[in-house]
Amino acid sequence: MTTEPPPRSYTRFVVAIVVAAVVIGAIIFAVYLGIGGVNHGGSTNHISVNSISVSGLSICPSNCIYPAPYVSGEILINGSVPISSVTVSVNGTYEGLALQNPSTTTIACSTAIGQICSIELGATEYSSGTYTSITKYYATCSVPANSTSCSATYTGSVNTLTEFIEEYKGSVPNNFIPVVQGDTYVFTFVATFQDGSTSTATVSIVAE
Repeated sequence: MTTEPPPRSYTRFVVAIVVAAVVIGAIIFAVYLGIGGVNHGGSTNHISVNSISVSGLSICPSNCIYPAPYVSGEILINGSVPISSVTVSVNGTYEGLALQNPSTTTIACSTAIGQICSIELGATEYSSGTYTSITKYYATCSVPANSTSCSATYTGSVNTLTEFIEEYKGSVPNNFIPVVQGDTYVFTFVATFQDGSTSTATVSIVAE
């Protein structure tokens, strides 16, 4: 008994299904690699979700509540890991740190030669009604044998929050003082997170 070959239309249909399955499989595999499945170098790929944004930024050229020129606004931190620092530049000129984590306070301290110098920076108080606890914070340093002063430093605790708002209060670099009303000032905030990733927010404002 002779077996008839399948019709050509049926063969083309089967071939089309096989080709489609191969193409779909290749796409799924490529997407899997792209979003961080396997890296043949031995590490895991990932997409950083750490970012910052700035809102409400304004500049007061003169007659401000604070010493002029005075800049204020809000830095919105949104990360998967805690932040390390935020720097700010104005028109391409570095202005300074807007945020540092952990924070560091440095102050001049004077005492006798060769002694440990200590300055109280502040304190926090906790009370439960029957029990009160006060924690004081000091910046300390050792005075050299040939001096009566040193730079005392206090390092605060690490802020482990990954999403929060930081109130920004600052100024502009000296070469932009006095601020000219009507001029545009471009503020660039660069955040560095504890995983090494960075995020940049740029805001242009006109001095009023």
